[in-house]
Amino acid sequence: MKPSIIDLNEAEALMREMKELAEETPPIPMSVLQAKGYKANNDVHTRHLGDLRMVLTHEEQKHGICRHFSISVDERPGARPNLTFTRLLLRMAGFINPMEKCAVWEEDCGGGYTAVNVLEPLDGDWTPFQKKESAVPAALSPEA
Repeated sequence: MKPSIIDLNEAEALMREMKELAEETPPIPMSVLQAKGYKANNDVHTRHLGDLRMVLTHEEQKHGICRHFSISVDERPGARPNLTFTRLLLRMAGFINPMEKCAVWEEDCGGGYTAVNVLEPLDGDWTPFQKKESAVPAALSPEA
């Protein structure tokens, strides 16, 4: 398998564009996220970098607004994004915490494709989400 070669200047410019778009677009309401049968249609927020497909949005959670980054590898079923490069993209996208302090989960996108999802509060503070009455699923806790 031939490795992808990605220009870091191109990556930085693209992540800056995605960050600005996420900040300018109203957050996805929790009622929409929780709707039965909800499937994200992020065409407006989707960008490609080499063979990577990326989405950056803001969404409403019970205790505040979060940034949500999703990354997958196009055209190579079974491939997963390089986590070291994903960490770099997260910093470029404005994530405050390192990936290990964010909520991270894999998503089966069908057809052998897997996306890595990363979520954190806009201010980077997980404290309000860790209260016992929190409705945030354990999978979204950075301790999960």
